[in-house]
Amino acid sequence: MDGQPKMQEKARFPLVDQLRGVAVVLMIIYHFSYNLNYFKFIKVELFRDPFWWTFPRVIVFLFLFVVGLSLPLAHPENRSFHHKKYLLRIGKILAGALVISLGTYLMFPSRWVYFGTLHCIAVCSLMVYPIIYRPKLALGIGLAILPAWLMGYDYPWIKLPHLSMDYIPSLPWVSIVCLGLFAHSIGLHRLRIPLPEFISAPLEFLGIHSFLIYLVHQPILFGIVFGLSQLF
Repeated sequence: MDGQPKMQEKARFPLVDQLRGVAVVLMIIYHFSYNLNYFKFIKVELFRDPFWWTFPRVIVFLFLFVVGLSLPLAHPENRSFHHKKYLLRIGKILAGALVISLGTYLMFPSRWVYFGTLHCIAVCSLMVYPIIYRPKLALGIGLAILPAWLMGYDYPWIKLPHLSMDYIPSLPWVSIVCLGLFAHSIGLHRLRIPLPEFISAPLEFLGIHSFLIYLVHQPILFGIVFGLSQLF
């Protein structure tokens, strides 16, 4: 022992990565199905069928809940908030959102994404900035807004005339982030689910690398299905 304090590594909690990993798996399944439908390999009513209407909302719910669950973990010291780190994280997400907007505008100009999941995550992260360490207040705000979310009501938000492939307004979706903040305060992130290693390890890998996967998975899937459409 040399008496020098060792740098404390940021703790990872498997459940957080696993939940995010589940969201990634569901997202890949949904987008692959979307592509198959787009190129007419299958025929489903993505916007009218109750299952396909609910499916993407479950995915966004998981992503936003984990945002709330994990935000306090990014600043693990006792209420010592790393403002620069927090803003850099949001900047990274906003850059990803810009990539999504630009890419969809170039490929699908009539349905491009101007305020999708990444946009919502970035803005919600800013909205909950004052209440990260106020879990009871977060719960109150979340429960107050949740009925509007359950009924599918959108508060006035950024809305362009065209339909978007992915439109997730921060109101009322910020309620889910608030519930995630409260869930962290009661230690949900510490819960361990006894999953087999062959399931838990891939989920955690996907969860850890979810941001990169989010950005690249759809172009890859779209390219694959497009290629198949040219063959068959």
